[in-house]
Amino acid sequence: MDSRDGLETSKIEVRYENLTVKGDAYVGDRALPSLYNATFNSIQVSGNVTYCGHQLSEFIPQRTCAYISPNNLHTGEMTVRETLDFSGRCLGVGPKYKLLSEILKMEKEERNAFPNGTTQPGTETNLIIDYVLKLTFMSLVGMAMFFRTTMPVGSLENGIKFFGALFFGLHIVMFNGMAELSLTVVRLPIFYKQRDSLLYPAWAFALPIWLLRIPLSLMESGIWVVLTYYTIGFAPDATRFGRQFLTFFAIHQVALSLFRLLAAVARTEVLSYTLGPFTLMFIGTLGGFVVAKDDSKPWMSWGFYASPMMYAQNALVLDEFLDKRWSRPNIDPQINASTVGTALLKSRSFYTQEYWFWICLAILLRFSIIFNILFIVALTFLNPIVDAKHVIREESYMENTMNDTRQEVYEGIDMAERSTSQGNNSALVAPRGLTIEQRKRLTIAVELVANPSIIFMDEPTSGLDARAAAIVMRTVRNTVDTGRTVLCTIHQPSIDIFESFDELLLMKIGGQIIFAGPLGHQSHKLVEYFQAIPGVPKIKNGHNPATWVLDVTSSSAETQLNVDYAQIYANSILYEQQLQDLLDLSGGLYAVVVFLGAVNINTVQPIVAVERTVFYRERAAGMYSSLPYALSQQIPIWCRWYYWANPLSWTLYGLLTSQVGQDNHTFEILGAGNTTIKGFIKGSFGYDYDFLPGVAIAHVGWILIFFFAFVYAIKAKL
Repeated sequence: MDSRDGLETSKIEVRYENLTVKGDAYVGDRALPSLYNATFNSIQVSGNVTYCGHQLSEFIPQRTCAYISPNNLHTGEMTVRETLDFSGRCLGVGPKYKLLSEILKMEKEERNAFPNGTTQPGTETNLIIDYVLKLTFMSLVGMAMFFRTTMPVGSLENGIKFFGALFFGLHIVMFNGMAELSLTVVRLPIFYKQRDSLLYPAWAFALPIWLLRIPLSLMESGIWVVLTYYTIGFAPDATRFGRQFLTFFAIHQVALSLFRLLAAVARTEVLSYTLGPFTLMFIGTLGGFVVAKDDSKPWMSWGFYASPMMYAQNALVLDEFLDKRWSRPNIDPQINASTVGTALLKSRSFYTQEYWFWICLAILLRFSIIFNILFIVALTFLNPIVDAKHVIREESYMENTMNDTRQEVYEGIDMAERSTSQGNNSALVAPRGLTIEQRKRLTIAVELVANPSIIFMDEPTSGLDARAAAIVMRTVRNTVDTGRTVLCTIHQPSIDIFESFDELLLMKIGGQIIFAGPLGHQSHKLVEYFQAIPGVPKIKNGHNPATWVLDVTSSSAETQLNVDYAQIYANSILYEQQLQDLLDLSGGLYAVVVFLGAVNINTVQPIVAVERTVFYRERAAGMYSSLPYALSQQIPIWCRWYYWANPLSWTLYGLLTSQVGQDNHTFEILGAGNTTIKGFIKGSFGYDYDFLPGVAIAHVGWILIFFFAFVYAIKAKL
């Protein structure tokens, strides 16, 4: 006992007898604790060594001591109590240990019961049980949404439901993998410290995590498939049941490895929670269900092949729709397929051969291996991000704002094809001193200062001669080339002006649409469309396609040919593509809403977790109450469960219905005949345009419900 500080010195006795150690000393790379060096750098030890009366074979010597630096970082899963106990075992305890113990008893252990469920005595299984219960609940939700009694098979219109059921399960499994973000980020500070001390190589940190997650993937995939496969009504075949299980296992391994990699690259909780949902939205949108591969631009095809969800979605739908119960003859002439199952696969640009299932499964496993290798690389070469405090003064902010505005002004002047001096002098010239063409270009430049994303122009070339009209349209073209969208109304344009447009919306008298789509090079798509109509005269070489199309679609020409161009367009393949565009729009809105919801959740939850401890302290001191704290947040928390009890469904309801809920154009649904867009979204999704006020009220109601729930949770210390 040292009387000066009252610390007890550990009593350690080491005895050795005939001890001999032989080994080679290495420098450079051979001295590092790598797998290669641990295998080939050998040490020969003979003799007998005892530690406090015990043989070294009775315990692990490396775990009997630890170096604790003044700024030591402990494991993120350790509580304060466990940290003090660990330090006491290593260095002994002082006279203030009892005081610290009494202070710890005053803390509410239930605050952090869930995060530390695996480390507190007697509660080692809490986290696992809670995880299983949550996964079971999600499975029950999937069963209720896609119950087998409402899932008939054998037809094209019913196959869409199975697409949705498979995508729902795939999305849930991928979303569950995001938990790897926080689990990895919280361990990185300890790993960096041990890595920099050459005590822990990256592969030794990554490989155990990878291997220990395999049972987790087996458990999650097994629970989901066992609970949902029969109740939803997938193919009643044991082999296909096993294939679906393998697919969910493979995609869960991919999700875990992907989010581990993102956490290692981001290295902070905030960045990882931002990068994770964005990546999930990207690979989910390009998975083949939200947006079909053939409906995207050719230059975007690489995104589908780079998305793991594309291969998982292909494997799932191949496993289901190539079953014999989907082998009824296909009666839809629009799809070149012999069976209903093949027609469903082709309608969403999926593979149709059975062997592609195993190819997709192998690619998923390869994705997992690649992501884990990149995870090791990131751990090896990236360093922790050091927090830096930046002081932003008001003057510098104003200067940056002025610089940005000045840059936008110069950009507008350049696109209007006016020099800087001309732009400066224009304000000094009387309105009558500018020509009509100059006024139009100046007006465009002034509007560009506001940096709009969409610009509407009503007859920008009216009242201009050919030269002035060409100059104005060149300004419009320069504006479009910057990434902005420009909508113009125009009458009888010249060839050069007409060729500067990308797409055309052509209406006849009465406002009915007779053409809507891209013009193509030299307007060949427009010309080919109308020349395919019987009786329409061919365009002559060198003739203006704008003048030609106005002539052949005039009221007199329509009467002479005895045709209705609006009805022809409504029955055309060009118009039928709007159904696919509508589905892609719905999927895109779904992906955006889920992404924004995930970002909001992942942004709010870490902040509340940190602020909660401070709030408890201030409330215990009588300085704060629950209601003011909740009012100061003003952040609604969105959940994603049941349909009518799900804010996401209400948001999609409002977005989709407000855009196309009043569209009465007709189109043909695969296997179901003709219907209107309004009838389609009402019959397929249950979305009614007249219910939009109720949707708005529901959004306000959700905000109030979550607000008062938050107040109650804080007040009751839940």
